Amino acid sequence: MSLLSFERRIDVEPWQEFDMICGTSTGGLLAIMLGRLKMTIAEAQNAYLGLSKNIFTRKHHALNPTRAYDKLKANGKFESEPLNEQIKALLEEKGLSHDELLKDSDDDCCKVFVCAVRAEDTSAPAVIRSYRSRRPDNLIDKIKIWEAARATSAASTFFDPVEIGPFKQRFVDGALGWNNPIDLAEFESRDLWPGDDRIIISLGTGSVPGQGVEGNLVDLARRLAKIVTEADMTNDRFRRTHSKLVDDNRLFRFTVTQGLGDIGLEEYQAINKIATYTETYMSNSDVFKLLETCVRAMKEAGQRLNLADPHGQAMAGDVKTVVENSNSRTAKIIRGVGENPGYVLAAAMGGLLAAAALEDIIDD
Repeated sequence: MSLLSFERRIDVEPWQEFDMICGTSTGGLLAIMLGRLKMTIAEAQNAYLGLSKNIFTRKHHALNPTRAYDKLKANGKFESEPLNEQIKALLEEKGLSHDELLKDSDDDCCKVFVCAVRAEDTSAPAVIRSYRSRRPDNLIDKIKIWEAARATSAASTFFDPVEIGPFKQRFVDGALGWNNPIDLAEFESRDLWPGDDRIIISLGTGSVPGQGVEGNLVDLARRLAKIVTEADMTNDRFRRTHSKLVDDNRLFRFTVTQGLGDIGLEEYQAINKIATYTETYMSNSDVFKLLETCVRAMKEAGQRLNLADPHGQAMAGDVKTVVENSNSRTAKIIRGVGENPGYVLAAAMGGLLAAAALEDIIDD
């Protein structure tokens, strides 16, 4: 965000700039941190590191046959409770109770949704929203922030499913099918703001699948490799079917292209490698040109909030009025774009890689 802050001549945070932020798995966690909890990028990075360090507790000893069985079933490689407690601790740090709903009472807030799937039926995504939608949503008045975070981050190869709601529905993360939620971002934003244009920024986790799952279970390895392949294929298909967004410089994707093959999800101590690979990618001349084009588009689109001080306090006037009456403003979505006043969304954000890329976009 540093480059955009420089252009704006004022410090801005993602929740002030984007109209919608969404994500899956670690990207979903970041979406909640940046959009619903209104964290700064630095706060989100530190929180993510703390989560990674504390939640990856082995469920069983390596010599315990029960652990081998769990691994064979691709169930609960790590204890789930530390993840639950760490997410709740983040709420406490923000002065919120464990019972705080994901639903935001402020209609003019940055909209957030995360992707998960129901364990009993993984064929369709479960879109968990912080806002009311015209679509059927039996969770909007029930699901708590920590439950939403837990649902989207319940990677089936690492954690047990989480039970949510009065019917004890079981959820796991949506990475096996919805790792790249760009289509959902377009659908959700069109549902909220029909007729408005968008700028879509897509932040990926990298092009090479990590080796975070131990063992040599062939089927599981194939499924994990498929996650990254499907994310790239989804992006390619979306670009083909939304070529006008590409031509109008309103669709952007940033994802580290190499160097991540030996880093698994639980290898939080490899943060120095992640930072190095991301910095190398972002400093590439072609990537930097794309970054500058992205920042220009966001600057020309206007801001979601009409900020008048570095603390991000909205000034006199309804934010919605600012949006509706600003003829130069275009929607910003990490995955969205257009010509008329619209909205900006952030989608498919993946872990620290996305946070680092987003920091370059807004803060340089």
